[in-house]
Amino acid sequence: MDADGSNVRQLTNGGTDDRHPAWSPDAKYIAVDSGDSQHREVWVIDVATKARTQLTRLGGIATFPSWSPDGKRIGFYVYQSGVMDVWLMGADGSETSRLTQDLASEKNQQCTFACHSVAWSPDGGRIALSDGEHARVLLMAALAGSAAPTAISPEGERSHFPVFLEDGRLVYVTEHVSQEQSYTDLWTVGPDPGTAREALAEGVQAQGPFALRADGVELLFASPRDGNFEIYAVTLDEAGKAALAERPQRASELVTGPVSPGAQQTADGPTLPEGWPFLLGLGGG
Repeated sequence: MDADGSNVRQLTNGGTDDRHPAWSPDAKYIAVDSGDSQHREVWVIDVATKARTQLTRLGGIATFPSWSPDGKRIGFYVYQSGVMDVWLMGADGSETSRLTQDLASEKNQQCTFACHSVAWSPDGGRIALSDGEHARVLLMAALAGSAAPTAISPEGERSHFPVFLEDGRLVYVTEHVSQEQSYTDLWTVGPDPGTAREALAEGVQAQGPFALRADGVELLFASPRDGNFEIYAVTLDEAGKAALAERPQRASELVTGPVSPGAQQTADGPTLPEGWPFLLGLGGG
C-alpha cells in the first residue's frame, strides 16, 4: 500500500505460506520465504506484475531473506539436518554458498530458529548476526570462503538483533531479565575494528520490537502502556533517553514526535518506510 494507507493490493494468495517480506533496494521486488514447517525456499515477487520466481532449491528451511545495499545479493538462513547457517546468493539465485559453518546446532542445544534477518553494512562488505546462543553479536565479511565471524559484544550478556546505521555504525540490543526487573540497553559500535562500544540508550523500560531510524536519532516501539498496544516515537536526545528509562503513567510523557508516515504494526514487527532499518529487542513493560 501507499504510505498514506491507500492503494492496498494483495501480492500473494492461494495455498502458499509467504513470510518475512524484504523490499529490494530499488523497491521493484519483494523477497519472501515460502513453504511449510518442513520445507521453505526463498522466492522473489515482482511488485508490478506479482510474478513469482523461486531462487533457492536447497530442500531445507530457508528463511529471512535480506538484500545487500546494492541489490545484487541476498543473505538468508538455512536450517537443515539439525544445523542452521547463513547463506549468500546472487539476487537471481545464482552462486549460492554457505557463509557460516554450524552457526547453531541441535546437538549443542542451540536455537536453530532464525528470528531476524542478517544486517548488511552500508557498503555491502560485511554482515552482522547473532550467534547460536542469541547471546553475542557477530561480524564477518559478506564473502563466500571468508574467515569465521568475530564476536563484537562482551561475554556474559544477552546481546543480539544487530542493525547498521547509515554512517557505518552498528547498533545492537542487550537484554537484562531477572525475577525482579527487566530492561534493555542499546549500544553502538564504530565501523573500525576494535572500536569501543557506546551507549545509545540504557535502562530502556519498554518492550520491543524496536525500530531505529537510519541516522540513529529516533526510535519506534510498540507498547500497551495506555491500555492498548500503540506505536510510539522517541527522539534519542537526553530528554528522550531519560524518558525511556522511566515508566511513564501516560503515553504523552514519552512521545516526543509524530510517528513517521508508513509505519505499521504486523505480527512480525513494524514494517517501516524508507530510511528505517529494522531492530528488535525485548525489555520491560
